[in-house]
This record gives sequence, structure tokens and C-alpha cells, in this order.
Amino acid sequence: MDAIADWLCCSDYPNILSVFVVAWLALLTGLINWGFSLIFCGMLAARINERFRQKEAQDREATFNYPLVAACAYLGMLVWHGGLSGSAPLMAHQQIPLEKTLFSSENLFANGTMFALPVFILFCVVPFFHGKHFSPPPPIEPTEPAPPASEQWHDWLFAGVCTVSVAFLVLLAAFIGVWSPNAIDAVGLTVIVLLALGLLLATNASNYQENLRGATTDFVPILVQFPFYAGIVGVAAMDNNQIVRDASGWMVDAESFFSGNMPAWFPVIVDAKQAFLVRLFFQACIVKFFVPSGAMHWELQGQVTLDENVNNNLGVEPAKIVLAIAYGHQVGNMFQPFWVLPIVSLTRLRVADILAFSAFCAIPAAAVFLGCLLWI
Repeated sequence: MDAIADWLCCSDYPNILSVFVVAWLALLTGLINWGFSLIFCGMLAARINERFRQKEAQDREATFNYPLVAACAYLGMLVWHGGLSGSAPLMAHQQIPLEKTLFSSENLFANGTMFALPVFILFCVVPFFHGKHFSPPPPIEPTEPAPPASEQWHDWLFAGVCTVSVAFLVLLAAFIGVWSPNAIDAVGLTVIVLLALGLLLATNASNYQENLRGATTDFVPILVQFPFYAGIVGVAAMDNNQIVRDASGWMVDAESFFSGNMPAWFPVIVDAKQAFLVRLFFQACIVKFFVPSGAMHWELQGQVTLDENVNNNLGVEPAKIVLAIAYGHQVGNMFQPFWVLPIVSLTRLRVADILAFSAFCAIPAAAVFLGCLLWI
């Protein structure tokens, strides 16, 4: 990462190259795994911004668009749901094979087209902010290890308790996993293992406390939002997802799409099935804003929509429904502040600064995704 940042800083066109390199890496890694894309590209954007902050301190004429690079690092969330870690296609693969969703021609074309986004950013987004000076983020100060503290008897006691706790938790997890595999899911088992490792790596009580204090400062914004979104999911899931079912029932009334003063040429371009997909796409964008999790989003909206499609004899391809929800979720990421927080923490920028650029990228992306849903 340092080599890439130094090369970009010394180039003749640092802003242009930074946009292309970070955006392409974000899109490529986003197709592989969304979490890896966020952390890897967030760290890369932080290193690049730090190099240019140092360059601006030495050369007053040098200017750099710090939020734009961070927004490019966030572009992996614009393709992840159509990639290998996409929740909707993977959760629906027992009903709909992946060859019709992830590996379909329309999905490959749609996600492949996203690699042209840097060109749109340079020619359409950057001129919109021409002449504006972007303040550099605060410097990233390296953390120095604390001086070793003298171990007291209570530290040895804490180490002994940690060791016993680790052994107990590991044995408990193994017992539950072998004798009652349905009693604990993979997430719960992962939490137990991570807790055990944390206790094992803490050599004394002071280190464990300091490690917790240092770690919580960065994810407090995420932690604060979890109860809020969990409450929304709980309300939406009441009475067997009745709220989502009511919304889907309104949406599948395709004839209402043509009621009112619609232009005469509109039904020729978009028929009832296509109108259903358009509404589903924008409904997924709205649901995404309140439910950041892709898996929970599919749980709330996916199966309900598939059932409505069958019950109302709409005749829409189930694979199209999966992709419409996936694409709407991706585009909604560009407006949703939840998943941008890791990049905010790494780059020391504001959420609004990054989303101001990512929102522009959502416009051509939505046009491409809708075009692939309707006409491919």
C-alpha cells in the first residue's frame, strides 16, 4: 500500500490516477468480498490521503481531492450484491440456480459496466467541484506501545482466569457443535471463538482494558446505530412481515402503474412485468436505507416478493426478482451512511463528504442496472 501511495503521489496526474486505481481496486475486491473491499480500499485511501497531506504541507500549490478518493474506496459496495458474497443470490440459490443470477449474462454485463465509473467521475463529478479546496484530514498518528507495567498478583490471577475461561468456552462450543448442531449458528460460534481468543491474548487486566478502550473509539458510531436498525427490522418483521407484504401487495398491482394521465408511448417502452421490476428496484433502495444488512434485507423483502409473484400470476422471472432486489440494495448503499463508517474511521473524513461523491455515482449505476433488468 505504501508503494502504491508513493507512486501516485509522485505522478504527474495524482488525482486522476488515484481515482482510477482506487475505484478499480474497490470494484474488483467488492466482487470478491464486500468486507475485504471496505477494509483494504479504506486503508489504501487513508495511506494515499496521508501522503498527499504531507505533500500539501511542503508544496502549497498542490491540491488534492481527499473525499473523492475515499468515495472511490466505497464503490465496492456498488457491486457486492452481484458478486461472490452477494446475500440475495446466495440465499435464494436453492430455488434459483446461480447460473441465472450471479453468473447470468445481464449480471456480468451490469457489474462489468461499473468499471467505467471512473471515467464518469472524472468528466462529470470532478468538474462539478472544480475550484473547491478540500481540507486535508487530520494526520494519522502511529500508536506507540504502552510501557510495560509491573505485573501484580491480580494480573496473574486474571491470566489464570482467562486461560480457564478459554478452555471452558472452547470445550462448550465443541460440545454444542457436536451434540446439538442446531443450538448455535455460525455467528454465535464465531463470537465465542473471538471472545476466547481475546481473553487468551490479554496478558493482564490492564492490557485487556486498554485494548477494549482503544478499539471501541473507532466503532462507536456503528455500535450506536445497531439498536436503531434492529428496531426497524423488528417492526418490519412483525406479523410475519406484514408491513413488507402490504407494500408488495400494492406494488404488484401492475395495472395501477398505467392509471392516471400516463403518456401514450409509456406502456410501449415498459410493460407490466417491467413496471413491476422498476418498482421493486426502487422499493429495494428505500428498504436498504432502513435495513443496511443484505441478508436481513432479503429476509424481509425477497421471499415475500417471490410469493407475491406466484400468488398473483405475474409471470416475472424469479431470477429477475433476485437481481432487482440486489441492484436496488447496491444503489442504496451509495446513500446509506452505515457501511461507509469503516472508511470514515480509516480516512478521518466526514460521512457527508464521502456520500456527496458516492451519491453522484449512484445515478449512472441505477440507469445501467435498470437497463439490464428491463432489456437484457
